[in-house]
Amino acid sequence: ELESRLTVLLQHLLKWQYQPARRGKSWELTIKGQRVNFLKVLRDNPGLKPKLAGILIDAYQSAVIDASQETGYDEKVFPSVCPWSFEEIAKDGFYPD
Repeated sequence: ELESRLTVLLQHLLKWQYQPARRGKSWELTIKGQRVNFLKVLRDNPGLKPKLAGILIDAYQSAVIDASQETGYDEKVFPSVCPWSFEEIAKDGFYPD
């Protein structure tokens, strides 16, 4: 569940950054909601914290594929590794420019 929430969050952060003309309330609320849910799962399962780096790598790879599918952009358009730190991803109000 943690990886799934993080994947959707990262996918929407990528779309937010790479499709600024399409930003809207729906994407903003998805980012907020997935961030809250991701942090809740992490809080409820503190044993996952040591595995977070690996989960982030896997979730980002899936997010790139999903973002590519939804935007129509080639996967190579997106960075090969997650451009944001965990602290940025988890920070309320963080939206990449």
